[in-house]
Amino acid sequence: MEMLDLGLAGLTRDPMRLPSDTLTWPPYSTPMHLSAPVTFYDEAHPETSLLTIEQNTMSLYDYHGMTIRPLSSKVDAAGVLHAAYQVTNQTGARFSGRWMLIGDHADRTFANTDKPLELGPAGSRTATATIEVTAPVTKSELTQRVAFAVMSLSDPVVLGITARSFKYPYA
Repeated sequence: MEMLDLGLAGLTRDPMRLPSDTLTWPPYSTPMHLSAPVTFYDEAHPETSLLTIEQNTMSLYDYHGMTIRPLSSKVDAAGVLHAAYQVTNQTGARFSGRWMLIGDHADRTFANTDKPLELGPAGSRTATATIEVTAPVTKSELTQRVAFAVMSLSDPVVLGITARSFKYPYA
C-alpha cells in the first residue's frame, strides 16, 4: 500500500481475506467483508506499524472500460518472470491509474511490479500502452500464480485482473 501524500509504503505480513457468501465466480455485487484485521508495516522500517485495517467491505462489478491482453510470459534460468501486457482504455475519457503485478515474489530488490498508468481516451494514439513486467519468482515452488491488475486513481474500482499460472521450467 502506498501513501503518496505521506511518502510512505506499507507491506502486510498477512493476506487480506474478503470471503464471499456466493457460490458463483466472480461474485458480482455481493458484498465481501474483511475476515480479520490486517496490519501494514513501513517498508523502510519493517518493525514499525503504519496502520491496521479493522473493517473493509468490497463489491465487484462487471466493467468494460479497460481491456487487458496478455502478450507474453516466460521464466528464465535465473528465476525471473518476464511478462508483457497490452492495456487499452475503452472509454471516452482520459484514464489515470496504476498497474501492478500481484503474487508471491521471492525478492523485490529489482522487481518492476507497480507503476502509474496514464492513458488517453479511446481511439487516441495514447489509449493503449504495453506494460513489461519483471519479477523474481520462488524457485522452490514448481507452479506459481500471478495476477496483473489495473486500478483507477479517481474511482474506487479495480478495472481488470488477468491471472496467469506458470511452471518454473528449471526445477
